[in-house]
Amino acid sequence: MPTDSSLQLLITQIDIFLIFLARPLVQRQIVAVMVILIAGWYLPEIGQSWLRKRERGRHTAAVDGPAWWRRGLAAIEHLYSPLLTLILVQLTIWLFIRLNYPVGILHNSIYLILIWLAYRLVLMGMYAYFGPAARPYHRWILLPVFMTVLGVLLVLNTVGLNLVIDAPLFTIFGTTVTLRVIFFALVVLYCFVVAAWITEILLYRVLNPRLGHEPGVVNAVTTISRYFIFLLGVVAVLQVVGLDPSTLALIGGGLSVGIGFGLQQIVADFISGLILLLEQAVRPGDVIDLNGEIGVVDKLSTRATTVRTIDNVELIIPNQTFLTNQITTFTKTETKVRMMVPLGVSYNSNPKQVRQIALQTAARHGLVLSDPEPMLLFRGFGDSSLNFDLAVWIDQPSRRPRVRSDLYYMLWDAFVEHSIEIPFPQRDLNLRTGWEHLRPT
Repeated sequence: MPTDSSLQLLITQIDIFLIFLARPLVQRQIVAVMVILIAGWYLPEIGQSWLRKRERGRHTAAVDGPAWWRRGLAAIEHLYSPLLTLILVQLTIWLFIRLNYPVGILHNSIYLILIWLAYRLVLMGMYAYFGPAARPYHRWILLPVFMTVLGVLLVLNTVGLNLVIDAPLFTIFGTTVTLRVIFFALVVLYCFVVAAWITEILLYRVLNPRLGHEPGVVNAVTTISRYFIFLLGVVAVLQVVGLDPSTLALIGGGLSVGIGFGLQQIVADFISGLILLLEQAVRPGDVIDLNGEIGVVDKLSTRATTVRTIDNVELIIPNQTFLTNQITTFTKTETKVRMMVPLGVSYNSNPKQVRQIALQTAARHGLVLSDPEPMLLFRGFGDSSLNFDLAVWIDQPSRRPRVRSDLYYMLWDAFVEHSIEIPFPQRDLNLRTGWEHLRPT
């Protein structure tokens, strides 16, 4: 909780700020700045919307030139708002000077608008060069940096706020925490998070062409690198806050107690995820059978694994499941798997003819491999049929149900063509005595 002196300082600065806002000269400039910002933001949007409606229905030819030139023309739209806002501010300053009104706030707003213009210039260059691929970098890097710089300038140019950010808020393990300390800690943590994200992208682009046949290795290296950098960021944040090693040991002891009471499952999944990443027991792209459900491993993280079934349903499975339960994988060392197709024919059929027809039918399927070649295994003599297993090899395990269904359709047509009967169970009913009373009179 903030101390009494910090709370009193905050109240005093709020009173000063309210007195500053109560002045008509200040209010006039603030209202002018707000109107200019609204006009500068919405007028370009309204104008572009009007132009699009006017050109709608016209068969205009596409802009000639390379792709980067067309992207550049589209990216120029980012400059409309700051340029219009800057022009409106200059016109307002000229008007206020003619009316003998103060223009201090308006002059200060010019620096903020210039920063906005520089931000949009960088944004325009990114979209002109990279196109839509620049959107993640805009959202997660450029925009937070711009908002941070803008916030810092507003704080530095506002009366009394620099005193508020240094006021002590609370004390933790003997360390006094202020708004300035929290701000720098968040900035350091954000820098490490962005560094981890960029490192993961760079490692993926460098390693994937070289290890394209081993996506699990690429995923393991990038994931471990990301979490290692994030861990370094947490340590750096604690150093910025000012916690000493003994305090870190105390925090670690508290975390151990928390793990002992309620975080066992989370820690077990985390450790299991690291083991899976290192051992490569299950890798992205592997086809697995989990409790009778065939799916493809889509993503392997440190807490859970995402498996996409053949029905395009995503299953979020805790990593501990893969270490404590038996998992069937079809692509651990090789994608080639054997599939059994049970079938039965009547006792009137010639087994050798059945074998020839079944093997010819299997060979016509596009996904059935010729090496190893299909086989028809005589499984035994059933109650009403001769039972066989058609063994075929495929190299796309996720399509096993589809291949089995196709083979049954093809076998049915082939057996009908050669008059081979597919029997159904038959039973003999023996009536010894008493059945004559059931005769109709």
